[in-house]
Amino acid sequence: MEKARVCIVIAFLLILLPTVICYPLQVYAEPREFTPYYELEGILTEIAETSNRVRVEVIGQSAGGNDIYLVTIASPQVLNKLSYYKWFAQLTVNYPEKARWFVEKGIVDYKATIYIHGSIHGNEMAGTDACLDIIRLLAYDNSHEVHNILENAIIIINVCANPDGRIANRRQNDNYFDLNRDFITASQPETRLTIQKVFLEWTPLVTLDLHGYMGPDWVLIEPCTPPHNPNTEFDILIEHLYPMALEMETALETINISTVIPYRDWPAEWDDYPPIFTPMYGFYHGSYGITFETARPTPPGSVETSIKCHYLGSLAAINYAINHKYEMFWGQTEIFLRGINRGNGRFPYAYIIPVDPKLQADPLEAVDLVNHLIFHGVKVHEATHPFKVGNTVYPKGTYVVLMNQPRSGLANTILWDGENLSPPPDYGLDYPMYDISGWNFPELWGVTVIPIESKFHAHLKPIKRADYPKGDIVGFGSRYFALKDNTNNAVKMVNRLLAEGITIYWTTEPFNWCGTKFETGTFLIPAKDFRTKWIVQRIAKELHLTLYRVGNVKVSMRQIHEPKVAILLDSGIDRASYGAANFVLKNLGFNVETLNYAAIKQGALQNYDIVIVPDGTNRTIANRLGSEGLQRLKEFIEAGGTYLGYGEGGGSLTNITSLINVKAFFSGNYGGYNNGVVRITYTINSPITAYYPSNGYAFVFFPVWFEAGEGAEILAKYAEKDLLVAGWWPYYDVTAAGQPAIVKGNYRSGTIILVGIEPTFRAHPEATFRLVANSIFLAASN
Repeated sequence: MEKARVCIVIAFLLILLPTVICYPLQVYAEPREFTPYYELEGILTEIAETSNRVRVEVIGQSAGGNDIYLVTIASPQVLNKLSYYKWFAQLTVNYPEKARWFVEKGIVDYKATIYIHGSIHGNEMAGTDACLDIIRLLAYDNSHEVHNILENAIIIINVCANPDGRIANRRQNDNYFDLNRDFITASQPETRLTIQKVFLEWTPLVTLDLHGYMGPDWVLIEPCTPPHNPNTEFDILIEHLYPMALEMETALETINISTVIPYRDWPAEWDDYPPIFTPMYGFYHGSYGITFETARPTPPGSVETSIKCHYLGSLAAINYAINHKYEMFWGQTEIFLRGINRGNGRFPYAYIIPVDPKLQADPLEAVDLVNHLIFHGVKVHEATHPFKVGNTVYPKGTYVVLMNQPRSGLANTILWDGENLSPPPDYGLDYPMYDISGWNFPELWGVTVIPIESKFHAHLKPIKRADYPKGDIVGFGSRYFALKDNTNNAVKMVNRLLAEGITIYWTTEPFNWCGTKFETGTFLIPAKDFRTKWIVQRIAKELHLTLYRVGNVKVSMRQIHEPKVAILLDSGIDRASYGAANFVLKNLGFNVETLNYAAIKQGALQNYDIVIVPDGTNRTIANRLGSEGLQRLKEFIEAGGTYLGYGEGGGSLTNITSLINVKAFFSGNYGGYNNGVVRITYTINSPITAYYPSNGYAFVFFPVWFEAGEGAEILAKYAEKDLLVAGWWPYYDVTAAGQPAIVKGNYRSGTIILVGIEPTFRAHPEATFRLVANSIFLAASN
């Protein structure tokens, strides 16, 4: 009897105590090292061949051409029915009430789909090795705990989300992109594969993003601090994010590791606001997402604790998810139901995206935006007949995003105007944002998008892809083909024509022909022979461009030769800024070569028309160039070269050399992670700002503004009123409002262009790419 009482008491205490399941760890005979990328194929192939619980798939290649491995782990019975579970994932998104009914009635044996994203930052290597340990455990172990996971979950693991970075021991991929800042832009192949093969195919219930490093004896596990993006359903997500983090914390206490949970422990500065991070992007697909920063290897070279933290914490999260899978599934379906209800009324009835040139300045960019929405899983319709909303008649072919759809939160975060999150002047600068807080696609891509609050009637059909307008040559005239410099495809066409040896001129003043107005910066291609006409016609159709036949117009112009472009990368240069500029320019068709400080000191600039210095640390750039490098740079400009500098790094040249009468001011001097979408007043009739509206937009990141003296030309200013559309930039109204944002000056025979905005930031603000392209064309024209 006494023995029975003791057993009852012990059982009762076990119920009260938090559950900590001890999973076996791989034992290594030698001190452990991180697994090199080149060993992954053999390791994963062997596991897949020797375990009937594991399937390995190469889902694509990285920017550097390295394979990306997606591993699926489940019971053998489930592995044979993966297409069925993918079907149910789609049912969950599109028909959440029906999915609930299937689960309630037992028609579907529901499995919690749990996604682990390993080492998206290449130099944070522990995540990949933890993924391998988890795969080995689930592939071979026959414990009750492992069988419980296999009975209740499908585990999907991107073992090495950034192969290029792991190979190079570098944060970024081979395009120098931070992939954990790319999800909403989706410019990189690694990001696009994750979106397509994981979030859209599987709609994972849980997303664990494995990072590093924090302290030697502590880790960080989200959820995050405020502010939370109003386009997500944070109230639903936090119901399980926080308890899941607590269970992970408990597991790590067994190895004497403490945990910081920003939601609990910090007031701010680790927010989940932008949709650029893996877990935060997952929010929009109904996934409970956590960034998990492991402990730092200490002493250097001792990696076991770093890997073990990720291993134990991830298994604790898996354990939590399978123990609460039905409640979490209910929350996930509630997110989609709220989406169908337009965010419970928070979102507009619809967004209208015109493509008619009378209503849309850049129809090609509008189609790009529509296809971008579709890529992310947003449903888009096309009007089959003209329709009227208010006083505007929209023609057939207009695109409409109805917001009563499961991913309306994602649609809204792409199409809305964003929020000005800047603190008031008396608030102080104690709580800056962790990263960007503005990314408005319509403004930054130069697309007119109209939010409609009230219901309207239109004949619509769903589409899977938006079609680009047909390219053509129109008008009357036999001397030139005129190409307006009003879209990025125009830049691509010019570069393709120059590569074909076709002569191209660039106008330095506006002109009219047969009632059509052409602005400064129009490209004129002499229609002198059949070959030229054939090539122009072919490329116009391929790039969906309209060109105009014009006669012998009397207009001043400069001939453009094929540009020779150099871009600087060395210490002090922000790699992400370099990577974005290099990536964008190559996609626009420019031949770009990378130089370092040593090459400049050796006189390499004499082989180029223009040198581009991306954003970075201004003092470091000047110090590393030294007097010798600055002298070579000065000689390059004196001889007719062009210098284009971005932000604090590139824009600081004027404060160092005084080659032109301009002084730069830096927002970093006022503290914080200043960034956002700003209103810009562009100077018309400059080739650099060709075809830009007088009132436009740009993106800033640690923005710079200038004081322009005699001889300096102001090409763009920050708006005097309502400067910041969306973002976080304290004191912008008393520092930068109304000040020059882009300036140009001449030094001897050369040109200096200083840019305080970020025209190619993370390959996102597509509407300002042409500012850089036009600067290059100016440097390559005479």
